[in-house]
Amino acid sequence: MEIAATNARLRTADSKLTVLRSIEMNLNRRGEGDMDAAELAKLDLVLGSFHSALRLKEDQTERYIAALRNRDVHVLGHPRGRVYNYRAGLSADWPRVFGGSSKVE
Repeated sequence: MEIAATNARLRTADSKLTVLRSIEMNLNRRGEGDMDAAELAKLDLVLGSFHSALRLKEDQTERYIAALRNRDVHVLGHPRGRVYNYRAGLSADWPRVFGGSSKVE
């Protein structure tokens, strides 16, 4: 309700801004979200992010591809999971993950 009211005020003021109904959703190791798809469909933008198992050494390419195939996710958040000077981040075949290879369909 607040977002709709804010957007109505912005339109009345001829503003070019729009407030999006959005959320950052946790993704499990299989790239699945932890929220109901029907509720997510009501949002303008869903940021999917991994928040666990971020110190794994083995290749995580399939994990990322699964997340990108998740129909509920619009944007993949902080994909490497890296924290400067603290956590190196996950490794993956990044060109393949981000569409640089025909292997991703």
